[in-house]
Amino acid sequence: MSGMGSWVLCFLFLFGSGLPVPIMNDTNWIKDLILTADVVEESAVPAMPLLFHFNDKSYYIGSIVKLNFFEAEQFCSYHGMRLLSITSNDENVFLGQSLIDHGFTSASDIFWTSGTRLPDEEHWIWLTTGSRIDFTNWAVGEPNNVGKVEKCLEVNRIKIPKKRDLFWGDQNCAGKLYFICEYKRPKTISYVIDRLNKLVNASDIEIVV
Repeated sequence: MSGMGSWVLCFLFLFGSGLPVPIMNDTNWIKDLILTADVVEESAVPAMPLLFHFNDKSYYIGSIVKLNFFEAEQFCSYHGMRLLSITSNDENVFLGQSLIDHGFTSASDIFWTSGTRLPDEEHWIWLTTGSRIDFTNWAVGEPNNVGKVEKCLEVNRIKIPKKRDLFWGDQNCAGKLYFICEYKRPKTISYVIDRLNKLVNASDIEIVV
């Protein structure tokens, strides 16, 4: 079998089965790339207007209607997205600046995230991923659990000079707020093939499907 044919069969087998099959001693990166890629068709991208992008995420601002925490999660899920999770300071600052750039500068511009402590009443998690919240940026005095009913996490732009990040607060999950959905952009089949061909970097080998 030709070298090109062997590469094609290895790619198809790995892609179709997900089994960790060794292909060549010095090309394990191909196996790792294929097995870790979240491969979907282009048509799976949500039809909603994704306004801004950070790393592998895109974001939709739900500012037409205010919803409670559960309704916001349902809205995002229905449209192929999920309610926001923030995992780093860089992402938090990016979102704060992006909201400013899109005109959300009022004190009433408050947005639901997927953060909550509903499961055990103590530990904050991102509901949509199940991950414990490690990075935080609570506003002064937050979380304060006013009335012992604030179990969901909102973010807002507090007007502090030279501050562009989002400040966090706990809120009654039944409250009606704006919300932010996120969409983790997948690596499509075309992306994987293009990446493989660039990494192979040999004139007599081409990955095709």
